Formats: sequence, structure tokens, C-alpha cells
Amino acid sequence: MPTQKLHDFIRISPGFKAAVNLKNDRDNLGKVAGFIPTAVAQEILLDFAKTLHPANGSRSRIIMGTYGTGKSHLALVLLNFFVHSPETTELTAVLDKLDPETRTVLSGYRKQIPEKFLIVNLYGDEGDIADSLMMGLRRALEAEGLASLLPASAFDAALERIKEIEESYPEHFAQLKTGVEQNGMSVEELKTRLQ
Repeated sequence: MPTQKLHDFIRISPGFKAAVNLKNDRDNLGKVAGFIPTAVAQEILLDFAKTLHPANGSRSRIIMGTYGTGKSHLALVLLNFFVHSPETTELTAVLDKLDPETRTVLSGYRKQIPEKFLIVNLYGDEGDIADSLMMGLRRALEAEGLASLLPASAFDAALERIKEIEESYPEHFAQLKTGVEQNGMSVEELKTRLQ
């Protein structure tokens, strides 16, 4: 009888990678298909699936866990379920790995809302939560060609005022320039920061 080798009966899920970077891997459906759901991940997926129901008003969730537990990979799978149809090949591969209840609820509720969701990514280095939300919303709307829906902000008003002063009041613009330079930056830097 020939000796069996480990690779004869153990198989790594295709697309599985040890690390996921949500900024870089957001559209990497290969990594999505390589997701291996743990029992806890299935609970989270089921909970998120239930939030898709149109009558559900409680949709906010925080996922916490230690380094290396798969939070980013789970987030990658979740965001792709909100962006793509559950019939997408890579998402079907994930659904096939889930328990029957989670699979049924997730695909069933997602099909009730056929449109894709607007995904707003927040990253930990963008200041306070209000600023982070506005920057994330701006990036998401611009990426989808919906920049016209952006709400005006105090930053936009400041940029408009600087433009008005620069075009219509050169003597006041010189004062602004001097004041900004005294604080260690140029007017262009100020505009960039306001943007």
C-alpha cells in the first residue's frame, strides 16, 4: 500500500492569505473567496445578515478581537456582500462554507435589497470620529461619482472665502498670506489641509 502524504487529504483554501489590508484589498474577490469562517465569524455574519432586513433599525456594530483573529478578512467579506450580489462566484464560495441558517439569512436578506450599498471606510489615523466620518463619506461618494451629493462643510465655506478674498480683495489676501506664513505654512498648504 502506498504511503499517503499530507497534501493528499489536507487542502488550503484557494486565495487564502495570512494578512488582509482593507485599503489595498477592498476589491480583491480572490481574498474574499479564500475566507475561512470560524464559528465566531459565522455568528457575526448572521448578525450582520439580520441587519440587512429592511425593517431592522439597529445596524451599528463594532468588531473587536486580538491581532491575527481575522477581523480585517471578515470585514473584507462583509463589505463585499454589501457591494456585490450574493450570486458573485467568490461570494458563493463563501456562502458554501457557512452553516445553512447563516447562508439562508445572508443571501435571502441581501436579495431583498438588490442595489449595492455605499461603503464608507474609516481608518484610525484621521482625527476625531466626526472628521473621519466626513472624510470617509467624501472619499466614498467621490469614488462612486456622487460628489454632487456631498454636504457642504465649514471647510468648504473656508475654501470659498479664501478664493473670494484672493480674487476680489488683494490687500486682504496679502494679510491672510502673512498671517498663515507666521503659523508656519503657505496659503496653498492651508487650502490643501482644508480640502
